[in-house]
Amino acid sequence: KGSGAGRLGIYFLGGVHAREWGSPDILVNFVQLLANAYRTNTDITIGSRTFTAAQIKSVVEKKDIYVFPQANPDGRNYSMLTDPMWRKNRRPAPAGHTQSQCVGVDVNRNYDFLWDFPKYFDPKSPLANSTDPCDHDVYIGPAATSEPETKNAVWMFDNFPHIRYFVDLHSYSEDILYNWGDDVDQSADPAMNFQNPAYDGKRGIANDKA
Repeated sequence: KGSGAGRLGIYFLGGVHAREWGSPDILVNFVQLLANAYRTNTDITIGSRTFTAAQIKSVVEKKDIYVFPQANPDGRNYSMLTDPMWRKNRRPAPAGHTQSQCVGVDVNRNYDFLWDFPKYFDPKSPLANSTDPCDHDVYIGPAATSEPETKNAVWMFDNFPHIRYFVDLHSYSEDILYNWGDDVDQSADPAMNFQNPAYDGKRGIANDKA
């Protein structure tokens, strides 16, 4: 509700990992809470935190909120009906592979950011990524942004460039990851960044157990 220049966009994404059933429902519930509180001019209390009706009004009338609650519907359907621990999408198995685990790509590892991890990271860095299409959980896909699910998530950024805040909600490891989320953050050396090829093959901490 409302309009005007300078409105910031906030983008909530959910359901990327099929077996994390919680995040889509959490986001749908969030939309319902926000809409009902705005409509009835009431507060929202979540745990020990209360957001006043005035705060809710400010969010709804001064921000644009985009909620994409289910990025991986085929994977979720398969997880709910066939294999509760299924995590990937349902990309068909490559030619020559027939095992069920050869189906699917980890949508979360298919974005065009450090996608070609063997190029960017130290070979001894303990990354949980795989170029093997038969990897049960963390296959990165045949190319960056190859999957329709990934394309849909990225489409939001491309078509709503005023988005300045992004929350990708999962329901697994009880972590809050900040940019970039792929390594320990540092701000002391501006040359040490993800676009500098001088660090290719050196990123990450070799043999790190943390």
